[in-house]
Amino acid sequence: MKLILIKPVKKLGKIMDIVDVANGFGRNYLLPRNYAIRATNANLEIVKSTVQQLNEKNQKGIAAAQAVMQKIDRSFITFICQTSDDGKLFGSITAKEIIKKLQISSDIKAYIDIKPIKTAGIHEVEVSLHAEVHCKIFVNVARSNTEAQEYLKKFNAALQDTNNNVLVEKNSSIS
Repeated sequence: MKLILIKPVKKLGKIMDIVDVANGFGRNYLLPRNYAIRATNANLEIVKSTVQQLNEKNQKGIAAAQAVMQKIDRSFITFICQTSDDGKLFGSITAKEIIKKLQISSDIKAYIDIKPIKTAGIHEVEVSLHAEVHCKIFVNVARSNTEAQEYLKKFNAALQDTNNNVLVEKNSSIS
């Protein structure tokens, strides 16, 4: 029995897949639970047009996410918070606060999968703007603006030092 899946089914397929299953499995499980519809000519045409519309919508979403990525990739966001003497925050900075500070337009849904930040310093965070579009930002957490500038200087110095070491390693392997 040929069916078109309208919901993802584990070990069988994803939405809009055309699958060939046993008659009993289709009649007794997939069709009554609205996991699938019969693969008639009319339904196949509907699926083709729906898939095409979804692909176009997906491409527009990717283009919009890439435009946002160009703006925020490798950018720094600074949070001024109260911290203890050893650099631990009183509270934490969550993914929701980072997204709010990024000020991304409402049509793009950003997703950040991090544990709450509880220490001062610069933290690297990966932002997912779309399933296929990701970028990195840096979150600078400090007690004051001057301390934030110090963290930034240390970060840039460490970054330059790392780049110099990479150049030295490349040059030594050439000779």
